[in-house]
Amino acid sequence: MPMKKVSKLQARASSTFDDDNDLLQSQKTTSSDEMTEHESVLLPHVHGQSNKSYCRAYAAAAKEMKVAWAKEMKEKKGKERKIIQRAEKELDKCIQTKQDEIESAIENIEKIYADFLLEYATVEDKQRKIAAEIIAKQKILIPLSVQCHQAIIALGNDTEDGQLNGMTQVRAACKDFADLAKALVKC
Repeated sequence: MPMKKVSKLQARASSTFDDDNDLLQSQKTTSSDEMTEHESVLLPHVHGQSNKSYCRAYAAAAKEMKVAWAKEMKEKKGKERKIIQRAEKELDKCIQTKQDEIESAIENIEKIYADFLLEYATVEDKQRKIAAEIIAKQKILIPLSVQCHQAIIALGNDTEDGQLNGMTQVRAACKDFADLAKALVKC
């Protein structure tokens, strides 16, 4: 430590402690866990010294180091707090951005789904209309096809009857012709 600083510390120390007993009392109340690195190094030298000024300087230095340490810790906590606040703001901004993106995606999905439902309903209505028309045409077509089938069967029966009558007449005509030819040949 430079001599100017030591003399300044000695001046401060003289106003802080009256004698060695005060210093020793203050050191006794400090636990070994609470001692800084500098205090634990200098403590043995102070016990052997009878020089009041040295003790006062040491006490002032220790007090100043504690104050500096406390100030440094306070500044460090303040910086940490600022960093945490900035990080929280940035995180909040990111979260809000992602929430907006998710809400936008959900709105798009809902719009697409609503369009799909509308289109699906329209197609279903058209299919039902076509199916209803087919059923209506079938109700007309089935009786017509039955009538047509019955008419074809009746026509087939009439044709058969007509053929049988025609064959009977041809047979009768052939028999009459044969009888006439026999009669003419006899004559």
